[in-house]
Amino acid sequence: MMKTFSFVHLHVHSHYSLEDGIASVDELVARAAELGMEALALTDHNSLGGAVAFTQACRRHSIKPILGAELDVPPLSVRVRGDVYFRLLFLVADPHGYENLVKLITIAQSNRTSAIFPITADVLAEYATGLVVLAGGRASELYYLLDHGNELEADAHLAHLVRIFGSENVFVELQDFGQPRDAKVNALLAGLARHRALRLVATNDVHYVRPDDAICHDLLKGEPAPQTLPITPPSRCITTRHLATAAEMSAKFASFPEALSATIDIADRCNFKLALNRDRFPVHEFCRGFDADAFLGDLTFREIHHRFPETTPEIKLRLDEEFQAIRELSLARYFLFLWEIAQFCRSQGIVLGAGRSELLSSLTAYTLGITQVNPLEFKFRPPTFSANQALTQAIEIEVPLRHVPAVLAHLQETFGRHRCCWAGAYEKMKKEDQLRRKIAEWYGCRPKDLERPSAEIVARLEGSPLPPLQELFPAHVNEVQLPHPAVTAYLMQRLGQRFSHLRQLQDELVVSGESLDRLVPRISVNGDEVSQMDAAALSALGIPRLVVVHSDMLDILDKASELVRAEENPRFDPQRIPLDDDDTYALFGRGATTGLGPFNSITLKSLLRRQRPTTFMGLFKVKTNDPTNQADIQTHVAHCLIAYRCAYIKAHYPLSFMTALLSHYLINRLPLEIPLREARQMGLRVLPPHINRSVYEFSIENRAIRMGLGMIYGVGRKVYAEIERARRGREFTDLHDLCQRTEPSLVKSDVLANLIKAGALDCFEMSRAQMLRLVEEHGKLLRKSDSASLFDSVGENAGIAELVPPEEPELPLAHRLQLEVAATGITISQDLMECYRDEIRRCRAISPRQLSRRMVRSERYVVGFVDHIEEESPLAEKGDQVLIDLEGYVVTMPTRLAAHFAPVLSSKQPVMLGGQVDCRGDEVFLRAMSAFTLPMIAEMGAKVLALELNLANEDSRTLRMLARIAGQYRGGKTTLRIQNSPPGALSRFLHFLVERTHVFFCPPFYDALRKLLPEKCIRIVPAPDTDPMLLHVLEPTVFPKPERNNLGASD
Repeated sequence: MMKTFSFVHLHVHSHYSLEDGIASVDELVARAAELGMEALALTDHNSLGGAVAFTQACRRHSIKPILGAELDVPPLSVRVRGDVYFRLLFLVADPHGYENLVKLITIAQSNRTSAIFPITADVLAEYATGLVVLAGGRASELYYLLDHGNELEADAHLAHLVRIFGSENVFVELQDFGQPRDAKVNALLAGLARHRALRLVATNDVHYVRPDDAICHDLLKGEPAPQTLPITPPSRCITTRHLATAAEMSAKFASFPEALSATIDIADRCNFKLALNRDRFPVHEFCRGFDADAFLGDLTFREIHHRFPETTPEIKLRLDEEFQAIRELSLARYFLFLWEIAQFCRSQGIVLGAGRSELLSSLTAYTLGITQVNPLEFKFRPPTFSANQALTQAIEIEVPLRHVPAVLAHLQETFGRHRCCWAGAYEKMKKEDQLRRKIAEWYGCRPKDLERPSAEIVARLEGSPLPPLQELFPAHVNEVQLPHPAVTAYLMQRLGQRFSHLRQLQDELVVSGESLDRLVPRISVNGDEVSQMDAAALSALGIPRLVVVHSDMLDILDKASELVRAEENPRFDPQRIPLDDDDTYALFGRGATTGLGPFNSITLKSLLRRQRPTTFMGLFKVKTNDPTNQADIQTHVAHCLIAYRCAYIKAHYPLSFMTALLSHYLINRLPLEIPLREARQMGLRVLPPHINRSVYEFSIENRAIRMGLGMIYGVGRKVYAEIERARRGREFTDLHDLCQRTEPSLVKSDVLANLIKAGALDCFEMSRAQMLRLVEEHGKLLRKSDSASLFDSVGENAGIAELVPPEEPELPLAHRLQLEVAATGITISQDLMECYRDEIRRCRAISPRQLSRRMVRSERYVVGFVDHIEEESPLAEKGDQVLIDLEGYVVTMPTRLAAHFAPVLSSKQPVMLGGQVDCRGDEVFLRAMSAFTLPMIAEMGAKVLALELNLANEDSRTLRMLARIAGQYRGGKTTLRIQNSPPGALSRFLHFLVERTHVFFCPPFYDALRKLLPEKCIRIVPAPDTDPMLLHVLEPTVFPKPERNNLGASD
């Protein structure tokens, strides 16, 4: 077959060789086609990950694909000691060879340690059939023995390989990279081959397409960075591992022409063709006499009586239409597969989602319990399925992420462990800054010392295909000094396109109708088997993937249901929640939907308060009337159903729901302030973290919510596991006991400090101040010693165990709150709003819950926390307003003012918004015109020393009003200085009365003054150290905006 071509590359690595492969399979095959090659092998390191993509690329270019791999094997010779390993090249000759190579790679990638090699001589003998072996490459044991002068051992090693694989399947590999030892070892290899009557074969151990990429390979292998780089290609072709031309290989191995012709013979022998686009869907075990269609029909007929009290003609007609489509498109196994999963989840109490995509329109899916929405009730049109839907698309299910391992275990039990595993995905090498750092380390310089390339070079490198390195330099340049900006840019572009690792997908499973041992190698990741082939490869093979679609609401519903069963109602089943519960609709009507994803926006909260739905259809209409969400009708229904079930639990089991919601926020590192604040407003007790009682997440304890240790910075899963291990059996009694029984490399000093700051160690006898001082003193001890233990002796110091607790007064509340925020991001000892209770009273402000219809058209000041802001909403009039979610209540503000007060609105501090009260229907809201954080208001009261008021052209009535305003805000530090007071005895008395009154300066007081006097008649006298930004926000026309902005800073 190959007689028209003189050479075939049989040792080729792509970027699926994650350690040092550079080229993609498309680049390799395209270059081979450009060179006129008729066949090409792919032999990645311990991998068949690129086999499918390689096969597809070869077919597009009419090139014969040869599959193989270079595997790590332990020494076969007793002369080789230590924890070393070598590499052996395998090529697939026939289907048995492919299956055996898959098994060998799976074995090689499982239970691998530096001292244990799963592939032994016995394993090789068991899976030798159908494989061609090339021994003698640079990384092989044969080369190593000859290079070290052990010719007898080398001969014995070769004899061992022949006994395992047969003399017709063992070839002696020659490589030549221009080094003297290559010529010496190649001569010895040729002698051994003659002695054993074995054939020679020449390879170039290809790792990249063109010689230019040799520098990329050197960097990945950790070779010393050169001082200069030759640019002219011929000077480097002999030493590089590129996809060499036949002429280059002939020149290299002119002394061994038989090694070149052997590549043709091996290529002719390797005739395995990877079967793509096959039906490999898992097969359900049917009862005798049933096929998939018959079993599905019988099952649906039995289940329909549980779903519908009466089988109407409409139901029968719809099912008949769907069955016809299912039969024609061979989708019965697809439905039965999903039914199997649904059955398992129900039996284990695992909450399922409402359904996905076209299945939501399927009455068959609803009848079988695959979906939970009756398509007839919502008048969904019959589904439009596509042929081979299960093969061409990932099978989507909605299962809480924490139950995915259980689903995999069930599938393995049902279909066999050898047919199911986790899916994987190949990730690109590095982010740009990380890659730049790696290149700088190789050069031995700092990243900032790497000169940036010109815009012209950057533009050329961004093109496709990547130009050769020599085209980045003028024609007369033969070599360049390194580091050079053009070379650095080339390295960045080239290495940034390669794979760095295979990542396990936590939400995707592989389920095959055939044994994966025959098709797909797996690697071991933290004890889990992960497919070495990615999604595209699996789809091409016809192996379905089960994709778990992530849903926050489903995770919360699942956790909340579990808590309800554990704490309140053991028989609770969320799928049996009635859809006509008055308390649930009352909750929606109040807009109390924080944590209910689809209804969490302030727009939906407002719409719910106006329309007050009392049926599920009414709730659905509210959701579909939201123009900010353009999802299809089926998706709206599914979201509404899960949200309704969550709302039911929130209305009837608020403790369980809020605990689940807080745990979800903690696990996903979302801000805890909003759900914590709502839990307290609902009257639920929230207990602080406790070193002996808290679990990692939030939990229920004595009808209260206990904060989890996971909310404390530095306490991750590993740290918590160590704390849990140590406290199992008996509780920690004091700081010394905690440190003595936990591993210091996990529970470090900074973790201890955060535990103290968060109050998790308040159960110990010492105060937070004393414990922090002890940890601080210990830190000083550690800096004087290499000791890693908190209680190791350090010189004359015996460690913290023998330190006398210092006499430290307990921290004041404000300081404790600051430390709690530093350790957890929130205040624990007290609601932050309580710290400003006096300022709120002095400002005569109210909470948004106190707004009522009798206040409409009046000026009010409302305090609370901004949960989020919506810049686009149908409730924003004329499009020039933003909607502010103030603890679940609507506040509007003109867009220009929202931009001015943006630092205030985006801060995590409690804020006071001022404006006019208005209403839409039954909903009362505030039209805000000003916004200040409460720390800003406290600072205003302290920093504004005086107000100078010019009463020229005013009369005693103005003075009387001024006296009234001053009386309303008296009790502060600000004095009032009146100029040009009106004449008369009454005016003199009022003048005297006003100037004697010290007021609390705040925005409400200032706004009241501006309604009484022109702004030009009011002059603020601040303290010298007043933040100018504070004054600018208060009066931007008088005080210019400073360069810095501290409005969002914490107090």
